[in-house]
Amino acid sequence: MITTMENEIMIDKDSLQDTDWNSLTFNLNPARSMFVANCKEGGEWNSGELAPY
Repeated sequence: MITTMENEIMIDKDSLQDTDWNSLTFNLNPARSMFVANCKEGGEWNSGELAPY
């Protein structure tokens, strides 16, 4: 496990290794907004924003 100190908060860099990907489920969760980010082909993603439906 690799950890770093950032602003006195420990961050686990390898937390995804312990994820049981086969047991994940996905459900429809109603919300008032959605996260939207854009990227042009070959470009970089922008920081994105919450947008209303």
